Amino acid sequence: MSEQDSLEGGSITTLNALKNKLLGLTYNNLGCVAKQKLDYQEALDYLKKALVYESALEEVQLSKFKAAGSSVDESSDTHAEEKLVIEN
Repeated sequence: MSEQDSLEGGSITTLNALKNKLLGLTYNNLGCVAKQKLDYQEALDYLKKALVYESALEEVQLSKFKAAGSSVDESSDTHAEEKLVIEN
């Protein structure tokens, strides 16, 4: 059995979700640092990138919860951070 065979099924989805979560968190943190440095354009750029990865993660989570019949709060910390940067 090759490594590719062992990643088929739910494991690939799990790895992609983890990648999206880590990249979203990293870009969110970079955006917060840029905001603290008062570089609002850079902060907004990082937060937009974070939003892309977090949105992809939310889509995967939503599809799993909807399949199970549960509801999910679709709000994101990145949305709040991005709004703060835009307001400044």
